[in-house]
Amino acid sequence: MEGEVLEALRRLYSGDASASCALEAFQNSPGALEVSAKLLQSTSPEVQFFGASTIQRIVSLTRDHQVSDIDWLLSEAARLPGPARRQLCAAAALCGASAGHAAQRLAGDWEVALDLLLALPDAGPAGQWPQVPLQLHQLLGRGRDEDVFRCGAKFPASLEGIWPSLEQAVRGGFALDCTHLPPAAGLRLRGCALEALQKGHLSAVSMLLELPSSGLDLLDAADFLLRAADVAARLASLELWSRLLSQLKATAPGERRSAFARFSDGVFLGALWQDDASEDVEALREGLWSLAQNWQLTPERPTLLEAAQQKLQGDWREVEVALWLFAKYAKRRPAGELRPAVQAAVMILEKLRGASGYEMLLESACELLAAAPCKEALPLLLARPSPAPTPSRTSAPKVLKALRACAACHGVDEGLAQQLQHRALEGEVELVPAAAQLTQDVRSLAQQWARLCAEASPAQLPPRARALVSCMIRPELCQLWWRDCQQLLAYLPPEDQVHYACRVADFASVSGPLLGPACEIWQAVWPRAEGDEDMVAALEQLVQASARSSTVAKQPLLQLAQSLVHASGWAPQVVSAALGAVEASVAPCGANAWPLTAELVPVYGHVIRCAASISSCQPVPALSLIGALASDPSSALGQELRQQLLGQEPAVRLLMSKAEPGRVTERIAAALGL
Repeated sequence: MEGEVLEALRRLYSGDASASCALEAFQNSPGALEVSAKLLQSTSPEVQFFGASTIQRIVSLTRDHQVSDIDWLLSEAARLPGPARRQLCAAAALCGASAGHAAQRLAGDWEVALDLLLALPDAGPAGQWPQVPLQLHQLLGRGRDEDVFRCGAKFPASLEGIWPSLEQAVRGGFALDCTHLPPAAGLRLRGCALEALQKGHLSAVSMLLELPSSGLDLLDAADFLLRAADVAARLASLELWSRLLSQLKATAPGERRSAFARFSDGVFLGALWQDDASEDVEALREGLWSLAQNWQLTPERPTLLEAAQQKLQGDWREVEVALWLFAKYAKRRPAGELRPAVQAAVMILEKLRGASGYEMLLESACELLAAAPCKEALPLLLARPSPAPTPSRTSAPKVLKALRACAACHGVDEGLAQQLQHRALEGEVELVPAAAQLTQDVRSLAQQWARLCAEASPAQLPPRARALVSCMIRPELCQLWWRDCQQLLAYLPPEDQVHYACRVADFASVSGPLLGPACEIWQAVWPRAEGDEDMVAALEQLVQASARSSTVAKQPLLQLAQSLVHASGWAPQVVSAALGAVEASVAPCGANAWPLTAELVPVYGHVIRCAASISSCQPVPALSLIGALASDPSSALGQELRQQLLGQEPAVRLLMSKAEPGRVTERIAAALGL
């Protein structure tokens, strides 16, 4: 076997990835320990390392007493190079208290002693491990200074003598694990970490997060990083602000106000746009917005709106940040608070007419107008030429979104409405969604685009299909053209397919003739949007509208149930919504039997089994569904539903064991005899 292992290692190091399977099989074989001990005698460092790592793996998985001869492990470690030596020391460290005592005998072999001490589990309560047998200051300058510092941090009693060197290393950017340091030592290193940040060493952030803090201790560092020119430094500030904010909630109001003032001022520097780091700035902005929302959970509930309003008269880059913030707040604030920003956005559209080089300013203005539309912006948006995309982005989608929102405002000039409809009819496909919102005669617009779709070449179909679907803003239009739209769905982006399916489901919930078409459209879109929360919510609407009198939602529910087999990766809220859609199909206790419930009896057991499987990965709120299925013992249909639950008794028990204990849980368990 030794020869086979050597051959597999040779293949692996020559680039043959398939050899890793053979090596893994060897590590799991009965003779792996004996062969690995022989591999340690090799002169090849790679072979020695593989043998040592296999021994460490065997010890960690089985705690094999035969190999847990700590003296043998350490004697072998003493003659091996660094990587293999560290693997054997890691194996020796698993031998419990004897490993700590063994370290006492290794003062003469400092490298083995150092590796063993670093491999020992966390020391836990004081006194669990014996005193470190090394004079750490004597080991500095031998090529392993960082390991010496780590050993000192793990066993703080041994730090005396290496403090000056450790502080110098931290100032130079060395990041130390500070979890075991006593408060006094942590305070001593905090100043060094702050100096490291001033020099641009972002690794110091992790140290500051590990050290004990009152919150305000981090304020200077968080503020400094948020104002830095480097985007990476600004991103690093998010963790410090988050930690600081979580601790400030328990401090005095004055301290919170002072900290928020610095955060508020720093946001307008931290969120400044950079084309050469657009993805990082977008991530940074999302983090800053999350922090802004968390600030509103403090007693003072402060917002950035006042500061943003002051910035509307400043440099255009700060104006862009202010508009971005107003757009974020728009859904949650009264219109009066947004009026100055909306007026500024309209003025910006006027000033940017025909201008170039202000892509982000235009985007943020349009984002605000999409969230807080006004009719005054419509002629300016309509007059804009199609923007030429920059290498990093194009503002066209956000301009069109704002155009569509503003077109829906009350009191839009009739001449503008006619102009918009005329251009949409003439073939400007990007204007169709806005025209559909504004025009009185949507049917003629839909007819025109249905004709254009019929005449389109394959290359022309995607934009024309999108235009036709965007005309479906009324139930009667959906009823006339749903079949045409269904055939064109494949030409739409996934998000447009979902939007259309959900819109038709909304109409079907109040218009019975659309229930069948809506279910067919849902079935067509679901394979391309499996696990989408909006799609699941749309299906629940269809079930609620039809379950009492029809089985029209049966096939969509079957598709959903089949998807639950591999739903463990779905977001928890999507799993919860899916169970809610299934529960909506269950006839309540005392009601006449619903046709949909009767058709789905075998499916409910499958759903319960899938829910139990998913519960191994995430919480699953299945108690309500189980209760609905168990609620009617008197009718024949109710008894069939109970039999489905009892047929999945292990799954039901598992789900109920993970539910919140209470009277409802007890009543369901009693009803099922569990």
